[in-house]
Amino acid sequence: MLFRKINHVLDVRVIIFCALIFFLVSESEFVRAADTKGAYDSIFLATDPQQLVFGKDDAPVTVIEYTALTCAHCAYFHNTILPEIRKKYIDTGKVRFIFRHFPIDHYSLKATAIVNQVPLPKRLATIDRIFAEQKDWMGEQAVEKLAHICNLPVDKCQKVVSDQEILNQALHPRLEVEKIASIEGTPTFFIDDKMYSMTLTLAEFDKIMEQKKLPSQ
Repeated sequence: MLFRKINHVLDVRVIIFCALIFFLVSESEFVRAADTKGAYDSIFLATDPQQLVFGKDDAPVTVIEYTALTCAHCAYFHNTILPEIRKKYIDTGKVRFIFRHFPIDHYSLKATAIVNQVPLPKRLATIDRIFAEQKDWMGEQAVEKLAHICNLPVDKCQKVVSDQEILNQALHPRLEVEKIASIEGTPTFFIDDKMYSMTLTLAEFDKIMEQKKLPSQ
């Protein structure tokens, strides 16, 4: 009888202990989720004077891409997939797309600094060309070739890539987002409260958009 009472007391204590552990774990998960949501809010609200935005300001979904001009996966996305996303989602007012630089090496840092000198109305088309001709301009004569693509004087571009302040400005978007999120590769996309570290296919992007229940028109 005494043995049964002892077991009963132990069982109650075990149940209480397990419940406490579950509560603490659940609470910590909730806190991490809340902190993560706050981090994503910070990313969406961040301002970058060099970012490119296309699509309607009141589009129901905002997509932020962090990309590197020397990244082959980024080039594939921009050359092959993004044009289809533009036609299907951006031009139809469903998606607002924000393009932010995330230099991954000295070539992409210099390329970012140079393309930032291109007037905004022409910059997106210039970036499209940089991605399309990525294999041709990367190398020892990158500055000269990028100057030609960007329609800028070569001497100006050489000064740009030698100016540490300009290079720091080109690196700024990467440094800012790394304070908030751990980006392990490019391209990386932020769509609402989720991060996608991959080269999204059109089918994968469609699947994400289906979950948003966007209007048909």
